[in-house]
Amino acid sequence: FAGWSPEVPATMPAENVTVTAQWTINQYSITFDTDGGSTINPITQDYGTAVTAPENPTKEGYTFISWDKEIPATMPAENVTIKAQWQINQYTITFANTGDTVIEPITQDYGTVVTAPENPTKIGYTFDGWDVAVPATMPAGDMTITAKWKINQYTITFETDGGSEVAPITQDYATAVTAPENPTKTGYTFLGWSEEVPATMPAENKTLTAQWQINQYKVTFLDAEGGVFSESTLDYGAAIVAPADAPAKQYYTFAGWSLDGTTVSADLGTVPANNVEITPIFERVPVELKPADGSNAIIKVEDDASDPKTGFVYGLETRLTQSKLLSDYLAVEGDGRIEVTPTKFNVCGTGTRIDVIDNVTDTVVAKYYIVIFGDLNGDSEVDSIDTKMLDSEVAGKTAWHINDKPQDADAAAEELYYQNKCKVLAADLDNGGTDGAHDGYITAVDATLLDAVTLEIAEIDQQTGNVTYY
Repeated sequence: FAGWSPEVPATMPAENVTVTAQWTINQYSITFDTDGGSTINPITQDYGTAVTAPENPTKEGYTFISWDKEIPATMPAENVTIKAQWQINQYTITFANTGDTVIEPITQDYGTVVTAPENPTKIGYTFDGWDVAVPATMPAGDMTITAKWKINQYTITFETDGGSEVAPITQDYATAVTAPENPTKTGYTFLGWSEEVPATMPAENKTLTAQWQINQYKVTFLDAEGGVFSESTLDYGAAIVAPADAPAKQYYTFAGWSLDGTTVSADLGTVPANNVEITPIFERVPVELKPADGSNAIIKVEDDASDPKTGFVYGLETRLTQSKLLSDYLAVEGDGRIEVTPTKFNVCGTGTRIDVIDNVTDTVVAKYYIVIFGDLNGDSEVDSIDTKMLDSEVAGKTAWHINDKPQDADAAAEELYYQNKCKVLAADLDNGGTDGAHDGYITAVDATLLDAVTLEIAEIDQQTGNVTYY
């Protein structure tokens, strides 16, 4: 109220007076309490003037619903406070690229505590965190959080079970795997791995084991001519066992089997990783003079060290022909032959030379001389001629019994020595021992014994040279 117009007189005037009140309009304010929302300036204006409602306030995480009372269309005649009404918002956190794990989105009120989910898993990968951190409370907006992954490496190990080494393969999960070259193993064939080499790296370490089949090889024992004597197929590493029988070769004895074709192998070992041929080793039967089957011939070597070796043959019959000598009395052991040089009487008497010849080398390996006890002249008979020869020797008219073996003599001198030695052996009849072991001297005793034989009152044992009276 601003007063009257005109002013109210102090005393009643003498007339009617109309006094009109004078007014000054009031201003009032509308104040907006946004309850934490955006600021809205108060509206202050004259009473009754039109009020323009402000823009709605905003508040993070909330939706404006209304004011607690309606904003008046005109300014009321009082100050007014109007409070904003809010509804809290809900937001969603979505989890992307979560691999093999399903993570449900989180939807809840703004500002409420958010519980982070368990870390996701993904075959072949290691979880490496989220691209942004999971918020502790719900933010004022939807968000998508994406998982980060680190690819794993795995190793394929190859166990070759004694075969050649195969390097392990280490590489990223799901990358292409190049299968290695097949291993090798002596004596075995590679069949494959315990499981197939994967085309791509699996999400785990693997050990693959080689599968092997043992090989078989031929073991051939050869005969003397290089043909097959015995043959078998055996596993690699199996013991090689010689056949029970041995191959034969004329004039040779079987010495054993050889792996190198030269020397006898005491142990044939085991089957190698290849076919093998095992060779027989033979040793030549030495070419030797021997008694024929059923024969009473005695062969005595005098000098085994000489070349050829020499000796004498006893135990033969008188009046012996060459054909009978070779058929009934003597034979050759080994690949050799006998050549007989009879005496001048063309019979096999004392002094007949027997050459034993090696057919391979065609050389004389031994020579023997026939001794017929009592036969001094070599006619293969014991008679008065022999008695006269012995009497002459005892009387000193001849000297064939004084006969040392010449050293480094020529062939003729050596032959003469043996011819004379044959006479001595044939004439030495006293003190007879076995195998022609006599006293080695020519005496009157020998002459007396020989006389008794020629007079047919005694006989000579051609096996021993002993004289026995009838």
